[in-house]
Amino acid sequence: MIRMPVAVLLPVLLLSANPVAAQRSPPDMGARTNLNLLKRSSVLAELKLTTDEIANIPLLAKELAAGEKKFAEKYEAAAQAERSEFLRARLREVEKLLVETFGAAKAKRLRQIRWQLMGLYESLREDPVREELGWTDDRAEMLRGFLKQAGRAAFRSGVTFEDMPRYLAGVGEQQVDAMLTAEQKAKWKGLQGDPFKFDFTREEIRDGVPAQAAPRKAGGSKDAKPAPDKGKKDAA
Repeated sequence: MIRMPVAVLLPVLLLSANPVAAQRSPPDMGARTNLNLLKRSSVLAELKLTTDEIANIPLLAKELAAGEKKFAEKYEAAAQAERSEFLRARLREVEKLLVETFGAAKAKRLRQIRWQLMGLYESLREDPVREELGWTDDRAEMLRGFLKQAGRAAFRSGVTFEDMPRYLAGVGEQQVDAMLTAEQKAKWKGLQGDPFKFDFTREEIRDGVPAQAAPRKAGGSKDAKPAPDKGKKDAA
C-alpha cells in the first residue's frame, strides 16, 4: 500500500472536508442536499407544500441539474482565486430557484432545516450565515490553519485517509463553536428557526438514501440529530 506524505495528503483532505475553502472538484452547492430533503415526507409536511408545488419538484430538479453542469464547467476553468466567489454565486442561484418554486417563506424554512442538519461549519459557506455572524475571511483563514494542524496530528495518531474528512468536519464544527461569541451563537440559533424533528440523518441526505431503505433504530429521531460528524478516532 502506497502511503502519501503528510505534506501532500493534508491539503487534499482539508479541501474536501472544508466547504468554505476552494476545492479542486466542485462540491455539492446545495442542489442535491435540497432535493434529497424534498424527498422526505416529514420535510414536505413541515413546509406545507401544495399539490402543485410538489408536482414542480421534478422540474426544479432538472433546472438544478442543468445549473450544476454549467457551474462545474465554469468552476474548473476559473483561476483558484476566483473559485470561492463562484461557489457563493452558485448558492445564490440555488436559493433563487427555491424561492421561485416555493415562495420566500417556504424556501426560508427549507433553508433553516438544511442549516440545522448540516451544522454551522458547513453552513458558513453561505452568504446569509457569514454576513449575519460577521464571519470574515481572516477568521476563515484562522480556521483553516487550525485544521491543518489538527489534520497532521490526527494522521500521525492513526486516523485513516477514509475517515479524515469526517474527522476534520467534526473538529471544524467544534472549533467554529469555540470561536463564536455569545452574541454570534445567539444569532446562529436565530438563523435556524424552530427546531425540526429529524427522522433521518445527515449521511442519509448526503448519500440520497431513500426513506424506506434507511435503517432506523428505536428512538431514531434522536440518532438523527445533526451532530457533527466525527472520525472513529474521535468517537472512541
